[in-house]
Amino acid sequence: MKFRIPTKRDQEFQASILKLSDSWLETHISLALKGNINYAEAGKWRPEIYYTQRDLYYALSMAYTNKHTNVHDKMSRLWLKEFHLNYATILLQACGDKLAHLLREFLDIQEFIGKNHKKRKATRKSTTLSKLIQHLSCKRTTTEIWKRIFVVIWAFWNNEEVKNTRGIANSLKHRSARFYAGIKPSDKIKLKKDKNGGRRSVRIDLRIELPKDIYKDIKIVRDASNQFVLCAKHIDKIINFNQFDRKN
Repeated sequence: MKFRIPTKRDQEFQASILKLSDSWLETHISLALKGNINYAEAGKWRPEIYYTQRDLYYALSMAYTNKHTNVHDKMSRLWLKEFHLNYATILLQACGDKLAHLLREFLDIQEFIGKNHKKRKATRKSTTLSKLIQHLSCKRTTTEIWKRIFVVIWAFWNNEEVKNTRGIANSLKHRSARFYAGIKPSDKIKLKKDKNGGRRSVRIDLRIELPKDIYKDIKIVRDASNQFVLCAKHIDKIINFNQFDRKN
């Protein structure tokens, strides 16, 4: 009889994943009627961030658990875990970019200032968290609230686990896939032309690569996700959408 890890294991892991509160479903669109257009425009991104972060929570939970429906062998379960982990990694990048959209609207950024102070129109298509941070770093002395937002976003961006998760995401998007099973032979082939541009020498790297620990990566992404929730909550507190409530 196969040993089955008790549900308590999953419950403890799920409890370790932070979640945004249901209050993020409030868009505060009514603030536009009070003349607070930037608050109303920014508020439209709150539900987007909420749902993306909840998907991230679910993906991490599914990556960690061993209780997948209709999966009965170790290798199939490992592939399914990897699928959910990959999805969680990309979702975390999406969370950051959607928070960047919220801040672009709130700060009414029309152009992003990039490297060498080159300017680019700030739109839905051009907005990413990295571009926002670059822009804030160039303009952070504008207002006090701008400074406070920059400090929070900068701390999140430079958190060690967040940087590690970006590395995992970049590997998925631009390099080789993460490797969690078996022994992976290296298939690196290097070609080199001679001085006359004719013959080529070929070198094949035959080193093997040991599998990575999937649970280590799950916890890295989990911790980075938690850092995002803390960051988003801090930003929400700084903006304070509720300050215009009639009760206040």
